Amino acid sequence: MKNFNLKITLLHFFGILSIIYGFQRFFYTFYVEEILYSNKNINDVEWTKTIKLLDDFLWNRLFLAFVIAAMGIVFVAYMNWKNKSHYINTVIVFLLLLVSFFSGIIFKNTITQYFGYFEKLFSKNYGHGYFACGIILSLVGSVLILKSIRLQNSTAHNSG
Repeated sequence: MKNFNLKITLLHFFGILSIIYGFQRFFYTFYVEEILYSNKNINDVEWTKTIKLLDDFLWNRLFLAFVIAAMGIVFVAYMNWKNKSHYINTVIVFLLLLVSFFSGIIFKNTITQYFGYFEKLFSKNYGHGYFACGIILSLVGSVLILKSIRLQNSTAHNSG
């Protein structure tokens, strides 16, 4: 068993976080039109539909983030087991994700609010901008995880 490696653990964490943000942006593309362009002067039936839509949006967003985080943790655990790394790397990534969930970093969009200008480069339509930003964030997360895997493999071969 190899010791704790902070660089690989942080790459895993930021990779999973970027993938979560990217998939949330994909998710926004499906709901943005209904939410943004809902009529202000609506009757009670339409208001109930809008509230139901917002409720579904929030619960589906929460479920999506937890599923992606769980899949990321399982993947990190598998890669650490495969490379015979210490289990503490997986525990640290899990704790960092847990802190980011409960502190509101993921759900308040504290990081992705800065992508608003970037999304407007692709289109004036919010849906297309969210879709493009989702692709880019997911690719950035995948590149970070691939970089951490290569780093993990190189330290596995160098440690003898």
